[in-house]
Amino acid sequence: MQRRHFSFGGIATLAGLGATTHSAWAQTGWSPNRALKLIVSAAPGSPPDITARPLAEQLSASLGQSVLVENRPGAGGIIGMETLLRSAPDGHTIGLASQSQMVFNPHLFEKLPYDPVRDLQPVIRTASVAIVLVAHPSLPANSLKELMALSAARANPLQVAVAPLGQPPHVLGLLAQSEAGLKMDWVPFKGGVEAVAACRAGDVALAVEAPSTVLPHIQAGTIKALAVTGTQREPSLPDVPTVSEILGRRVPGDTWFGLVVPKATPTEIVARLRRDTALALTRPAIRSVYDRFGWRLIEGSSPEEFAATVRDEGPKWGEIIRKAGVRLG
Repeated sequence: MQRRHFSFGGIATLAGLGATTHSAWAQTGWSPNRALKLIVSAAPGSPPDITARPLAEQLSASLGQSVLVENRPGAGGIIGMETLLRSAPDGHTIGLASQSQMVFNPHLFEKLPYDPVRDLQPVIRTASVAIVLVAHPSLPANSLKELMALSAARANPLQVAVAPLGQPPHVLGLLAQSEAGLKMDWVPFKGGVEAVAACRAGDVALAVEAPSTVLPHIQAGTIKALAVTGTQREPSLPDVPTVSEILGRRVPGDTWFGLVVPKATPTEIVARLRRDTALALTRPAIRSVYDRFGWRLIEGSSPEEFAATVRDEGPKWGEIIRKAGVRLG
């Protein structure tokens, strides 16, 4: 477990923040009376952690209390969710939940120790990101189209390095694989950094990972980008087409994060956390970090919209996982 401390006193006060915050207090009737914990089910330096730390800093400013980022990696995000659910539903412990924890895990684990709908209260979705398909420079394919032709001509599947099975790079990669008709063997690694390192070394032909992990190596020429998942190009890789562009049809492929709390958390606390997070997401300090690492802010998200996303995405991704035959426990 690792914590980082962000103090309220070290943040510059933004113009108009006081009026906005006091208005929120008046409307919700709740404000925190001690430091908060933001539980991140991933290691320090990982894409989820990268999104959490500037958000914790800005929430410290608007909530008037320090926010401690607590890393609880492992077991496909289950450890982090169990930690959250053992906490009191009083707003002082928040979880940064991924699409894996909210949508994928019920289809990956036969005995999941939590139910995203029954046990968790969505607060707000914060950001989304595409996944990049990269290859070792020696691979005789420089685009997804060329990779499709190469795969069709080969008897054996190409090996693809990926962070632990069931995480967004893997599940989004499964969809791209199915849509493009690729023959692939998925090789799991401890994390995205290790997966990309295996591709750089030539131990595997391909890897899939978030832009924040692959971009420095693409720029250095040690790997090459073939495609980006999702329906819009990645700003940091403007010349790399999306899977949707290449296939000529919409292929969803962004993964997202959001804040959740235990289900019994009072509505006025949820409302306050949602308002202050939405305010934080408008600040340049967060936008600059998210832009640098390829994260796209989700604007206008509400608890109801977040809950609807979880409900609507479940059957779609569940079918993809079922067809791939992936089970983790």
